Amino acid sequence: MTMIRKQFFIDRDQSRRLKRLAAAKGVAEGEIIRVAIEHKLQNDRAELDDWRNGLNAISGSWADRHDMQDFVRKLRKGSGRRLKRLGLMPGGGA
Repeated sequence: MTMIRKQFFIDRDQSRRLKRLAAAKGVAEGEIIRVAIEHKLQNDRAELDDWRNGLNAISGSWADRHDMQDFVRKLRKGSGRRLKRLGLMPGGGA
């Protein structure tokens, strides 16, 4: 595996804890960091996949509805009445 050098900053407490953990495990600090990065990347990927799977599960959930034009028409009619009541359309009160 080809390794690529990266530089980043951590605070003193993180540095102290990293040194202690690496010494306790008998591995290099870089190995601890690589494992942590891999863990974070896998978890983020799993969260993204969960979100996508959920979206895919509901995708097309209204595909079999044949009353969508009527449904949208009723919604628009209702919003027009509300806008008139609020005085945001000509002919409305307020």
